[in-house]
Amino acid sequence: GNGSNSCAGDSGGPMYRTIDGVSSIVGVVSSGLASSNCGAGDEAEYTYVKNASIISFLEAAAPGVGFQ
Repeated sequence: GNGSNSCAGDSGGPMYRTIDGVSSIVGVVSSGLASSNCGAGDEAEYTYVKNASIISFLEAAAPGVGFQ
């Protein structure tokens, strides 16, 4: 939701983005520092999965899944 963020235990989870009504995974939760309540303003780090080298790695690790 608006002002939300990743929090402890979220690592490896998906980061979604909706463009023109179509949602897709664009990242994976990596790490961060929650200074308050895992909300807006806390630091969060993500791996961007739309990078060609990351897609190649994922396809090799999980063949047949069909990453785009």
